Amino acid sequence: MSEFDFVKKMQDDIPEDVRIYVKKSMDILDRLHELMEQQGIMQKELAERMGKSEAEVSKWLNGVQNFTLKSLSKLEAALGASIIEVPCKRNRLQKLLTIKVYRGEAKPHYLSEFKKLETPKNSNGSDHATAA
Repeated sequence: MSEFDFVKKMQDDIPEDVRIYVKKSMDILDRLHELMEQQGIMQKELAERMGKSEAEVSKWLNGVQNFTLKSLSKLEAALGASIIEVPCKRNRLQKLLTIKVYRGEAKPHYLSEFKKLETPKNSNGSDHATAA
């Protein structure tokens, strides 16, 4: 068996979930480095923005430590940009708000999810709220 065949066999034996994990991890790291470069900041400044130690941020940026949703949220807040996009997230929240307002069940915390709330008129003249 040649060295190429051996490497190919090893790659073929990697489970699909591991392939997905590695790709997503690398995509996140690429995005973080891209945002940091755009903003001209180093990991020390990022750590300061997040209220974290530089060592902890270094572990994330070097792929040594896994991200949690909380850490990703802190990173997004510190960098002022999205790192991960979830398809249709806005539509789900918009539908939930529309249903809750239509039924008269809206609570203030639902409204805080949206930057702008519009109340258009139906064709019959009645009001119903939708999120922009």
